Amino acid sequence: MNKVVPGLGALLLSTSLANAGALDRTGQPVTALFAEGTTAELSFGFTSPDVQGTHTNRLSGAATDSGNVGVDFTQVTLSFKTDLNDRLSVAVILDQPFGADVEYGDAGLGYPIGGSRAEFESSGLTALARYRFNDAFSLHGGARLVRVDADLLINTLIPVGPTGVPVGPGEIPTGASLFSYDAEFDTDSDVGFVLGAAYERPDIALRVALTYSSETEFTHDTTFARTFGGAAIPGATSGTTTYTLPQSVNLEFQTGIAADTLLFGSIRWADWSETEISVPGYALGATDFNPVVSYEGDYVTYTLGVGRRFSDRLSASAAVIYEPGVFSDFDPTDPRIGASNLAPTDGQLGIQLAASYAVTDNLELGGGIRYTRLGDASTRRIGAEFEDNDALSLGLRAAYRF
Repeated sequence: MNKVVPGLGALLLSTSLANAGALDRTGQPVTALFAEGTTAELSFGFTSPDVQGTHTNRLSGAATDSGNVGVDFTQVTLSFKTDLNDRLSVAVILDQPFGADVEYGDAGLGYPIGGSRAEFESSGLTALARYRFNDAFSLHGGARLVRVDADLLINTLIPVGPTGVPVGPGEIPTGASLFSYDAEFDTDSDVGFVLGAAYERPDIALRVALTYSSETEFTHDTTFARTFGGAAIPGATSGTTTYTLPQSVNLEFQTGIAADTLLFGSIRWADWSETEISVPGYALGATDFNPVVSYEGDYVTYTLGVGRRFSDRLSASAAVIYEPGVFSDFDPTDPRIGASNLAPTDGQLGIQLAASYAVTDNLELGGGIRYTRLGDASTRRIGAEFEDNDALSLGLRAAYRF
């Protein structure tokens, strides 16, 4: 049964196809630490999202499409694991744990944030060690360095009165002027810790691993330019942007359920309700659009799959991924309620198929495809409705055992 384990769930859990709630893109698994012997693994993933919404003007009733705001992205993960002795193992993982790309360049004329774009990129380096007390129990832990780059341009149509000044609560607008905010963020890094434990029964390929990852904190020196109605707004042009990326808990498991058949899955909780990204200078008089990103609740992502070995060389798996949404619907009496316009989906339901082939006793190649139905959301402040959106992901994986 031990020989069934490699490759069946590995493509799913090796991060090449993983993408969870909020800014999560990998789920930060520690699967590499449990690889057999000395193993180097490279995985590549490509995701093409289709995310479109419609804004309806509450006064005129006119509807404007957002266009596809989802941007294709790739992920590359590299890991290396080796045993220092019969009890102690170490692993190093390079990945891109968090990210977001959204662009309203194809929005229809009059869409309230047409032309806006946001990019959030990260890279992670995780160093782990695992100590086996016996064949059943082990502890693992280490440190994770996360580096973040970001870029932001937001165009917002602001309702104005007859004098061209933004209207206050209860006032009836007579037109709209464009407020533009263009910001650049210096790169910042932080180090968090990872701590976990595992229980195994090799005779039935059972493994249950629980892993905690601490939050990381970032402070970016920020420079920005603002215009309103085409004219530059005087005042400060720099400041700082401070936020945390969340602590999380991963529960990963697998067990043999029949000859050559494996049940595997995971539950991930991430404390996204504590993440709030506010940027300096993003205000116009009494109108403040901060935070630009925040979450009403924590995301929990569930994965359940079955793997099957068809021969000594070929294995395949199928898995379902489910993540409930956390946002409330837009409320015109409280424009802060709803999903962020920079992340206008909420929750997901996906299915993934993967296969793995042992080319030699040392080299294993794998591939997979995932279709994800992205959850509907209505966005804060403008009340755009994003429905019936999806994403297609493709992944490749190569593992070499020395």
